Amino acid sequence: MKKFYTMALALTVVASAMAAPQIRQMQPNKVKKHMSVNLTDSQMKKVSAQKVKAKAGEEQSIEGYYDFHIGDYYFQTSVGETTVGANVTLDGNTVTISSDSEFFPSDIVGTFNATTNKITFDSRNLGSTSIQGSTYYILFTPFEWIAVGDSGEVTDKSIEGTYDPSTGTITFLKDHGFSWKAYSDASLSDSSFQGYLNIWDVLGMEKGIDPESGWNTVTTTAKWMDYMVWPMFMEAAPSEKEITVQQAAENPNMFRMVAPFADIFGSANIVLDATDRANVLIALQESGIVTSDMGPCYIASTTEILADPSQGSLITMSGNRIEFPIKSVWFYFPQYNEQSVYFNGEQTAPGYLIIDKLNGIDDIAVDHNAPIEYFNLQGVRIANPEKGQLVITRQGSKTSKTIVR
Repeated sequence: MKKFYTMALALTVVASAMAAPQIRQMQPNKVKKHMSVNLTDSQMKKVSAQKVKAKAGEEQSIEGYYDFHIGDYYFQTSVGETTVGANVTLDGNTVTISSDSEFFPSDIVGTFNATTNKITFDSRNLGSTSIQGSTYYILFTPFEWIAVGDSGEVTDKSIEGTYDPSTGTITFLKDHGFSWKAYSDASLSDSSFQGYLNIWDVLGMEKGIDPESGWNTVTTTAKWMDYMVWPMFMEAAPSEKEITVQQAAENPNMFRMVAPFADIFGSANIVLDATDRANVLIALQESGIVTSDMGPCYIASTTEILADPSQGSLITMSGNRIEFPIKSVWFYFPQYNEQSVYFNGEQTAPGYLIIDKLNGIDDIAVDHNAPIEYFNLQGVRIANPEKGQLVITRQGSKTSKTIVR
């Protein structure tokens, strides 16, 4: 029996929706779920890219990487407001928006007017595709959602986005969005309409930093032993495997594990901040794992997600080895329960990541003969810290955060 925290749950891992497109029926009203991270009294932090802002008087090209804000409201399984990465390219006056996200069954194509900075999106026949052994004909259709009584209806129509070159943003009118409609007949007649591959509101777009840029692959493959996540979803015992690890070009203390949970259908990369070797951080981020029972799984380290860090352990780094003790990696399922986090109740040994040939990062020499001083998080010296208290320690020239044992 698998255990998360104090709850025993039987989970089934499902592959990404990209692997098996589905035709779904729209709900009569928007499902207003939010994937917000509102843990009561938590210290949770979300990973966010530094936005690219133009200097005064400077205009940016419409091309580039964007944070694309989506309102996923229309299906029973919708997640609410979420953000995906997208790339915008311009060829003549044709704008193409592409994304690897499951929300994009195809690229989105529009017409750009460089004089007015308006992008016009019209319906496009995308041709046929095979879904679960049957042939369907797909129509990309912009729309406006119009409230009608206690519910609403979707009206297919051309819509516009407005690009602001001074801020690098693209804005849309409220309740405007994009849909991919599936038909059983090439005529695309109303009588052959079967449902939607996807439909969502466009909440806006803003220039961001491409998460795929600025990372250098470490020359030697890293050794990865996952005692934290693997046992929660897989019956077989975990074994050491090799994964690719990247190092941030501008900060050698930042590492990115490339798809460490790929064997559990989790394709997401996981970023580690080893600035403090005694408390390596995993800011709240997607694992890429989706369960049929609880939805998408996010992970974070103790001090990034717990209001009381003494309930967990800290991830540490010594030399080229990063160690993940019991209760150092926490799971969060916002679609299932926004107020709770979980740990692997079956972890019996620390997990580890061993990275060879690190660049620009060395162990800090510690004077083990120097006295250890304790401070609270506000910097006030503590003479006798209590067991379980999160404190700042100073020994010689080294300063770190730790939980008093």
